[in-house]
Amino acid sequence: MALLFTACPNNAGGGGDSTVNITVKKVQGEGKVGTIPSDPVSVPLGSSWSSVKEILRSKIVFTPGFTLNSGHPGDDANTQEFADGYIFYEDATVFIKSRKDLPDISTIQGPGTQIKITLAVDPERGQILGPEVISVNSGTTWAQLEAYAKAALKANYGFKEEGAEWKNGSTVLGSTDSFGTDATLTAYPEDIRIRIKVTGDNNKVTIDKPDEPIIAIPGTKWKEIKAKADDKVRVKDKTRYAVTAWHKGSNASDPTLTDSSTFQEVDRPNCTVFAETGDRQITLTVKYGTGSGTPLSGGTITIYDGDTWGSVKVQAEGKISLGFSIREWRLNGKSGQVINDSYTFKASGGNAQTVYAKLEDLRIIITVKYGNISTVGSEALTAGTITVHDGDVWTKKKIGNKGKKVEIIPKVKKTAEDLIPASALAHAVISEWRWDDANGEPISNGYTFKLSDGRERTVFAIIRPEITMSVTQNVQTQVKYYAWIDGSVTEGTYVLANIPAASGTIGKTGKSDNAERSVSLNAYSMGATEVPQALYRLVMGYNLSQFSWDPSSGEIQELRPVENVSWYYAAAFCNELTRCTKGLGMSECVYTVDDNPYTIQDAKNEKIPQMNMSKKGFRLPTEAEWEWAAQGGSARQVYAGTGDSSNLKDYAWYKANSYNKTHTASEKANPLKLFDMSGNVAEWCWDWYSGSTPTGGNNPTGASSGTDRAVRGGSYKSEATESKHECECAHRDKSGPPYVKEYIGFRIVCRP
Repeated sequence: MALLFTACPNNAGGGGDSTVNITVKKVQGEGKVGTIPSDPVSVPLGSSWSSVKEILRSKIVFTPGFTLNSGHPGDDANTQEFADGYIFYEDATVFIKSRKDLPDISTIQGPGTQIKITLAVDPERGQILGPEVISVNSGTTWAQLEAYAKAALKANYGFKEEGAEWKNGSTVLGSTDSFGTDATLTAYPEDIRIRIKVTGDNNKVTIDKPDEPIIAIPGTKWKEIKAKADDKVRVKDKTRYAVTAWHKGSNASDPTLTDSSTFQEVDRPNCTVFAETGDRQITLTVKYGTGSGTPLSGGTITIYDGDTWGSVKVQAEGKISLGFSIREWRLNGKSGQVINDSYTFKASGGNAQTVYAKLEDLRIIITVKYGNISTVGSEALTAGTITVHDGDVWTKKKIGNKGKKVEIIPKVKKTAEDLIPASALAHAVISEWRWDDANGEPISNGYTFKLSDGRERTVFAIIRPEITMSVTQNVQTQVKYYAWIDGSVTEGTYVLANIPAASGTIGKTGKSDNAERSVSLNAYSMGATEVPQALYRLVMGYNLSQFSWDPSSGEIQELRPVENVSWYYAAAFCNELTRCTKGLGMSECVYTVDDNPYTIQDAKNEKIPQMNMSKKGFRLPTEAEWEWAAQGGSARQVYAGTGDSSNLKDYAWYKANSYNKTHTASEKANPLKLFDMSGNVAEWCWDWYSGSTPTGGNNPTGASSGTDRAVRGGSYKSEATESKHECECAHRDKSGPPYVKEYIGFRIVCRP
């Protein structure tokens, strides 16, 4: 037997992501930052540091009297801070440094004569935070103003705030100096820049812009500026030579610089570094371990200056014999720098280097299952298993040029999709992924697998059918689908008759619950038959009909009407069919709960949906639509297709001819090309039932509330006699929306 599942092409894939995540940490030695966000902070993609800074400021708790000073790309405060115009195009870690907040100066701003004090600093040296011009009392002393001025001064990189000299004109300010007139007070932060000149063997290298030094400050480590020095060196014969070492001085005999080498105060103001050249070949030793004990050696590989880690990593991985996962790679040993694919090896780091793989069992076994929207628990089919690792992502965000384009790229998701067998996707597609089964939570784009969530997980692919809809010469709408019908998977067609807009009379004289009244209806299309079992099973994933076997001779079981369906599930079917029909999709679903499309889970929970008749999706007919269609519109037939009960056997399956069971459609249709509206199964309508005549007017939808829903039309067990009028078009019935009965089914309508 072929397997048919459900999938909705209109709901496939995922949405874009327009944010980046900022992980917040403290710089080394930072003691004035209290609480920082434990989770990454989401900010708009393309945000500048100036805007990110304000977002972070509101989420960080500082010691009273302190505020955010700067953000750094590394944990050392000596690294150059982010400039206000720096743009975040991808996730990043920001190390925070604090500063004293501007103190209150209201005590020197009382009543009386006020003067203006302008705080200034050379833009090369720094900036003034807060207002540059402040008003204070005449006679204010420098001792009263000094704390505020110092807090307002922010020195640029290479200059020192602490101990900055302040002058009024050319006079250095002292604590007893006072101000009786407007004054400009200028700060002179100390210049602590170390200007590092890059040199090398002139026979083998040239230096790019040799007169432009690299700027550092005391405390800067060589590893923090080494890349800048490397970028300035141009090796003349790259096939033979590379920078193999750096020296602090002007030749290769001077002390060798290592990553931990630190520039000191004595190196000011000028310092020279020398690029030594030699063989560009690097012997890379591969070591590995779990982070404790003596590392194991896997051997060596040969690489060259300029190779990236991404280009040689596979060779290194081949040297590891344990079956554990590689958590990370580090340079020079288990406590060294973490390296990523873009890391570039330089011979200046030595012709013999080491990488260390930290191993951990990071494997997570993912069982991939699939089924339809109703598949739960053990009913799910298993496609196979895949192995992922802690940190792998379900989908990944790709950011285009300058952050203008965001694309969701399948990662683990693509591997899972590839396991779904082709037989399950015949005339169907994967609509969405959930955890465990159809009732599970959706798997979000960007989900990161974590060992803390378990070493074994299950992902479930909801598969929905591909269904098409077309209009034929404005006469009928055809819904085409592939389903198990009469012993094989074949194309089925569910026809809806197109009914033009009209005004007219429905009801019957003398009926207390359905007196004659006028209605005006917009154009709509109505199912020519009740919904067949084949279509219901395809869309909903199951068929609980009482009459699911033993069809009459010459009839096809799967085309008998579905019954034993509650009103709630009939409404859910309408939305599911809408989602799976090309040209409609989830956005055209008529029924909603809390502004979200009504689902099978909502039906299970007996939630009451709202209806938006302006949508073009499928829905249950209103009582007015049903009765107008049943009576043939203006034909006003007593029964659907005839006014004479003696002819009813040609138009309906009812007690006199049904043999007490359902059938495929009757031989003849009513004037609007509709079958069995007076028999076979009674049909759910949208309206709440009321014992009095429903209102007429424009597109009436019945009572606003109630306990039962309206049921219209005769069934296989209905009678059409002088005393029994159950098959008449004007006959009204009711049932509780959660109840299922073997004689109640439904047909659907939609806007053209």
